[in-house]
Formats: sequence, C-alpha cells, structure tokens
Amino acid sequence: PTDEGYNVPKLEIISVLQVLLQNARYKVSKKLQLAPHFLKELQNFKYKMSDSGTMTMEADKETIHDDLVLSVGIAMWYAETIAKPVNQNITSVDYNPYDYI
Repeated sequence: PTDEGYNVPKLEIISVLQVLLQNARYKVSKKLQLAPHFLKELQNFKYKMSDSGTMTMEADKETIHDDLVLSVGIAMWYAETIAKPVNQNITSVDYNPYDYI
C-alpha cells in the first residue's frame, strides 16, 4: 500500500474475480436490484490485445459499461488479499440456491 491507498493492475483485480467465479466462491443474488446489469456487464467484459501487444480489459460494446464488474472485482480482490479471512464453516446462513443466479 501507499499513503494514498493501493495501486492494483486491472488484470490482477479481474483475475481474482475470474477465479472466484470459476470456483463458485460467490454467487449473485436475484434479489439485488442491479444483478441483471452486473451479469450483462460481466458477459460483455472481454480481454483485448492491442496492435502494440498490450492486453486491455473492458466492456466489449461501447454501450455497455464495466463499472459494476470493476467494483465487485475490487471488493473481491481486497477480501482475498488484504482482509483477514473469516471462518469458512458458517452453517447458520439461510441459503436457498434458487435465490441466486
């Protein structure tokens, strides 16, 4: 960290998000108002290679934003790398798999 916070490459943030998604480490609740928007952004988030060989990550279409994807990615990066882990054996949560996308 610096005096101003953290300077984390977008690739690292998105990589953490991608791994957590692939391993089903988090789910998106259908009850969230922005869940459909987040999923649309996620589906349109692409890796692109520029002519100079630089990899960029952004929404595939100009009409789609990537704000929610990056916000969730930052939160997940922080939780996985900076925050102290919490007990993974929580059993008192009322979990209904049909409430998630």
